[in-house]
Amino acid sequence: MAAFNSFAKRLKQLFYVIVTLAAFQPAAAHEITPAIIDLSLTPGQSFRLSMEVNLEALMAELGSGHSDTAEAENSGEYDRLRALSAAELRSEFDAFAPRLHAGLFVDLDGQRAKTLVDQVDIPATGDLDLPRESKLVIAGSLPRGVQAFRWSWDTAFGAAVIRQRLDEGGIGYTGYLTGGASTDAIAVPQKSWWQLW
Repeated sequence: MAAFNSFAKRLKQLFYVIVTLAAFQPAAAHEITPAIIDLSLTPGQSFRLSMEVNLEALMAELGSGHSDTAEAENSGEYDRLRALSAAELRSEFDAFAPRLHAGLFVDLDGQRAKTLVDQVDIPATGDLDLPRESKLVIAGSLPRGVQAFRWSWDTAFGAAVIRQRLDEGGIGYTGYLTGGASTDAIAVPQKSWWQLW
């Protein structure tokens, strides 16, 4: 009986150890997925890159060399950002924005274009066991006469799927980019001068 009580006591202690360790586990690892980017080109006006993106992974610069966040070198920074409220993450993103612009390349006929953050939509913190998908719109001027558009971003920002939305409602160029690769030259739709007014 004494041996049984000793075994039961050890089993109970082991149970408490397991429960305690489980309570202090870091946030669950999340699959690293590519940003989904819709490109729209309005000649004589603007280009817009509308992104569905894991903003925390982008800001932590996890890259695309891992299958989940726990494997990445900056996983601790990702977990910290993932736990922030929407307002707190937006504040941190505003500080990060210059780094984003420095690592984001829009080429218009061989000239680098300036970009600006046009929109940021960040959901509430929610369940930390799930990644948070934010919406980010990057825009810039698209002067008349530009023939070719190219886009890429720093390899640290991860992979991206980019697709061109046409005015007629269809899809033009599509590409899956990793390792800082650039799109092909995307032909800018040309309009007659009276259509630009």
